[in-house]
Amino acid sequence: LMNALIRDSTIMYSPQNRRYTWDQSALSIIHTKDNIAKVIASNISSLSEEYQRILWILSSFGVTTDLPLLQVLELYQPGILSSIDFLVERGILDQAAGLVIFAHDLIQEHIYESISLAQRQTLHLSIGIFLGQVYNDIESSTIDHVTSGIGNLRLRNKTFFAGRSLTSSLISLACDQINAVESDAISDQSLRKEAAGWNLSAGDKSAHQSDFRCAHFYYMKGIQFLNGDSSDMVDLRLSLALHRGASSACFLLGDGNQAVQYADNIKRHVSLRESLEVEQIALKALVLQGQCNECISRGLDLLRRLDFDLPSTPNQQGIVNAVTSAKRLAAKFSREKIVSLCERTIDASAHSIVTILNSFLLAAYALPSPYLPLIACEIVKYSLKNNGFCPEAMISLTIYAIFEIYVNDDYATAKYWVDIVRDVVYKQRNQDFKAQMLALITVDIFFVPSKDLSPRLLKVKDDAMRLGQVDTAMIALHQALRFRVFGGEKLSFIAQSAEAQVKLMSKHSTFCAKYARLEIILLGELMGKNNELSHDYLQSEVNSSSEARYLHQVHFYSFLVAFWKGDYLSAEQSSHATLQFPTARMPYIIPIYHQFYGALTAFHLYRMLGGDERFAEGVEMMQNVSTWAKVSADSMKVFGNKYYLLQAEYAASINDYKQARQKFEASIKVAQDCGNVHEMALALERMGEHYFSCGCGTDANDCYKSAHEFYVQWGATAIANKLSVKHNLDINASSSQVFCDTNKGKRLLE
Repeated sequence: LMNALIRDSTIMYSPQNRRYTWDQSALSIIHTKDNIAKVIASNISSLSEEYQRILWILSSFGVTTDLPLLQVLELYQPGILSSIDFLVERGILDQAAGLVIFAHDLIQEHIYESISLAQRQTLHLSIGIFLGQVYNDIESSTIDHVTSGIGNLRLRNKTFFAGRSLTSSLISLACDQINAVESDAISDQSLRKEAAGWNLSAGDKSAHQSDFRCAHFYYMKGIQFLNGDSSDMVDLRLSLALHRGASSACFLLGDGNQAVQYADNIKRHVSLRESLEVEQIALKALVLQGQCNECISRGLDLLRRLDFDLPSTPNQQGIVNAVTSAKRLAAKFSREKIVSLCERTIDASAHSIVTILNSFLLAAYALPSPYLPLIACEIVKYSLKNNGFCPEAMISLTIYAIFEIYVNDDYATAKYWVDIVRDVVYKQRNQDFKAQMLALITVDIFFVPSKDLSPRLLKVKDDAMRLGQVDTAMIALHQALRFRVFGGEKLSFIAQSAEAQVKLMSKHSTFCAKYARLEIILLGELMGKNNELSHDYLQSEVNSSSEARYLHQVHFYSFLVAFWKGDYLSAEQSSHATLQFPTARMPYIIPIYHQFYGALTAFHLYRMLGGDERFAEGVEMMQNVSTWAKVSADSMKVFGNKYYLLQAEYAASINDYKQARQKFEASIKVAQDCGNVHEMALALERMGEHYFSCGCGTDANDCYKSAHEFYVQWGATAIANKLSVKHNLDINASSSQVFCDTNKGKRLLE
């Protein structure tokens, strides 16, 4: 800048005064960097044509260019490296940390806009072709002399893709230059095909580095070079690869509609077998958007075209037959043999079919659809008969395990199969996390406490997200939120992260976000937030939704909200509505907790209002919880306090006061030993109600105060406040022992 001002005699050196002097009126005009930049830019036309062309080249890459890139461009424009010092001296460029930077963005803008549109397109195309050819040569290792000294290429300008290697950066830069030219302006078909191939490479490299937005841009540009939407496919294999990449990138970006459109575009031009890979992306995209019925319909059509014999209306007997058939065949194989089959490589065609079935299963599970066990059992039998399980078949083994519980109440066999899945996943380092996630939220819930499963689900979410398995990651994230709520984690901690998690789900999976809002409503009810909104929202969802699984869960959360409000008649009504859905018997967390809280509701209303049907309902639900508590020695850690609490409620309902007190105490003790503060509070409140009904007011008051203390500790301040107001508690007074061991209470109840 000083040199430029001296050349213009705006600043002059005075030998007489031994200092610089200047024209103040001239300097007052040049008072900002923008004005200085304009002065410098206005002098560029005085440079030689060679320097001006070099500046044209640099401006086509933006404000910043790496020195290693200039080493490559030296082959394109000799003299570019030797000109840098001169252009720095003239104040046009700067150098810093291996970068060549225009001294001001206005200088770069002035130079770039001084190039006519025709010259600009010619320049971009010429540079892009050159870099693309260099990339081709490097890929084929034919120009080792060029790569010397430029292997550490790093682009820092956000306009371009910053790759981790020379070739990934070069191919991205080549495409950025070529893509700056409208595809219609290139008439040479061979060049259009090559440009499409370069965009495919750039897209693949971007996708490999998880930059899916950038990857989609390159794939889309490549498709445009092959005449837009492939109505005229110049090269079938290249076009397939571009559409497949674009569909996958859109799916990973959460744009399911466009992912399906790319898949449909392929279907119109290729055979059924050739479309299988992209079909599974389309099916997953539909699930991601919550369009599970559409996924089922599309999947059924595809499977029938693949000659799978599927009934048009599957029924309960068909499910039983499918599970029995798979079990009979599996019994012929030892555990070691099955694990060895999972280690074998199956042929590509079989792998594609299993992948399609795997995508179909997600929708069938989400609805749920009666096709779910049929497809899972088909995959198990198909894999056993063909002597090999591919990694994608692991989810089918898990679903088969789930239906061993659903059909046969065979928890041991279910655990046997999910343990096999874990062995295989560990040995194969299988990175498809769906099977692991599904095992955690179904079979494992009978053996492991909810609070211990939630961190495992969060790990699945992190691992799946890291590998771009967004659909699995979002389901795992939602399930982790649900398990944290039911597992008794401090509610304020859950609430701190819940809103951000729902926002993330909304971005990647509207399906999961919709379900997660139900947990948010329950959190609000427990903590005293949005109480009025919860009922209105749940009621509107009941009236507007037709999705069976979702309606089942809406009714369940309506039931829970009414239960915690103490509105047991409304809770009973919602409980009965919940039982009308097929998913009410499926082995997952909601039916389990519905049986527990439903039994509490039935026994309470029986004691208050009578009704033999209520008592019978409570007994049936209690027996289900009792079965789960006895599945294994570990199961008492999951169901022990629930089992004893329901036995206490049963004993209270038949006026066996001594047995009731003992079971209440047992429930509280197990909950305390397991660290289940929320269920300690609930058991203490129910014990207080029992004491109160028996006339043991002091003991009842002690139980209420202890329950209040533990509700507050859990974070359920709304429930604690309701309890305090209802029973007029002096919460500042010291409460009695948790087990309410006053002699008066014991004598009265005995």
